[in-house]
Amino acid sequence: MGAVNGPPPAGPGGQYPPQGWQGGPPPGWQGGPPPGRAPRPPRPPLPHELRLAVYLWLASLVVGVIGVVVSFGTARTALREEVDAQLSGNPDLATVDPDLVVVIAVVLQSVVWVALVLFLLWRLAVGSAWARVVLTVVAVLNVVSTAVSVSGAEPLDALLQVVNALLVACAVVCTYSEGAKQFLAPTRGR
Repeated sequence: MGAVNGPPPAGPGGQYPPQGWQGGPPPGWQGGPPPGRAPRPPRPPLPHELRLAVYLWLASLVVGVIGVVVSFGTARTALREEVDAQLSGNPDLATVDPDLVVVIAVVLQSVVWVALVLFLLWRLAVGSAWARVVLTVVAVLNVVSTAVSVSGAEPLDALLQVVNALLVACAVVCTYSEGAKQFLAPTRGR
């Protein structure tokens, strides 16, 4: 006789016998963590300094998105000419609208950037010290690129870049305060 597929035969009253884990825990199980492992201590609340850093980074994202919208108006012509030159060299892409390509590229880049920073802020808020390091590198690059590019920018664009650089610089300072250092002290599993 071969193996029978399907449910087991019905018992009295047409009911099937119980399947899977029914009732309480298996014999010998006392609850709690596995042997040799201590339970995780509750996570301490987010220090004020880190909360402020997260808010400053969020404000920086808002200012950055506003800056992209503002600078998009002035840089659109140059971007369109560059995309148009690349598209004109390929006859298969002759029907592609260069304006659409520019808009899609700018929106996609902005969405990826915002998602990346939000992910890093989430990791920072749960205590990952490596997120602080990555955000510090991003902030340093932001400040340096602002110092280099602000002189040739339009006044409003330059103002937004400087405000953004100040926000991320202040956020980094907050992440290296004493309360933040204690919260982000290296621990396993974060």
